[in-house]
Amino acid sequence: MTLAIADVKNAFQNTMILVGERAHVTMPPYYLQWFRHKYPNVKITSLEAEADKYCLQSMNAIQGTKPAGHQWNKILTNVLQVHKYKQNHIDHAVFIYCSPDKTETQIVCVSTDDFLCAFTHQHLFDDLCTSLRKYFELTTKEGPKLSYLNLNIEQHSTYISIDQTAHIQEIVNARFPDSTDLHTTDTLFRTDSEFEKALSETLPAEPDELIQLEKQYGGPYRTTLGQFQHVKEWTRPELSYAITRLGSFNIAPSEPAFQGLKRIARFLATHTEKPFFYPKNVLLDGTNTLRHQYDHATHDEITIPGKSENNYYDFLPKTR
Repeated sequence: MTLAIADVKNAFQNTMILVGERAHVTMPPYYLQWFRHKYPNVKITSLEAEADKYCLQSMNAIQGTKPAGHQWNKILTNVLQVHKYKQNHIDHAVFIYCSPDKTETQIVCVSTDDFLCAFTHQHLFDDLCTSLRKYFELTTKEGPKLSYLNLNIEQHSTYISIDQTAHIQEIVNARFPDSTDLHTTDTLFRTDSEFEKALSETLPAEPDELIQLEKQYGGPYRTTLGQFQHVKEWTRPELSYAITRLGSFNIAPSEPAFQGLKRIARFLATHTEKPFFYPKNVLLDGTNTLRHQYDHATHDEITIPGKSENNYYDFLPKTR
């Protein structure tokens, strides 16, 4: 298995808007002068009155509008399916290609216009890029070290590691600018009766109290919870239980709930680097389960398919 990255430039501008749904905007300064210089043979009708203004018709989607993302995703899905990529029935952002004899596989993970590709043979990635360039402007990144969104990827001869150490460090530094204020912890969530009672019986914070709690604990509850949720989804599944429990206070947080989030931050500060490890020389046909040993994993301890006393998480669901 090898990883590589592809990126579509100006993704939303690749979509066409129906005539009745197009937006009209006034021209920015000096646009008319630029247009006349760029297209000297195009005749522009003169304005009838000084109060009149030229306007532009948006034929492509505009970033920030509600339908733009859906329109782009629809076009991309159609393009990939035309080239025999099957959309995963659980995660619609994952597309899989398998050769007829099942010996060659490529998995494409899509995040808007950024593609993380895992393939068994180099020509699969090259063929995909050639096909996409027929429709879009595309750039690619390959090599032993890659950066995809806020993920750091390292590829070695026997394994691939994926981690968010730098991103997690940014989150931690924002909450503990002075390392002397950090009290380390090895547990994510307090399960003692005292904390459970406080969590269940403390009333939600009043507006004035909520402002003070946000100052005291380093930011709005929703924002902090969202940051931890993102980390949990990508590389830190051990946060799942704590995030699930504290997520129920998202609408009306209390002080014990804020304390729970601070404990997660302390845990991440204590255990910043915990990358995923994947064996490199395995098939991507769903017959092998790639696993991650998240406890005490180091670059010298490569987890491979098999049994262990530690916790495991599946990476690839079997394809149908």
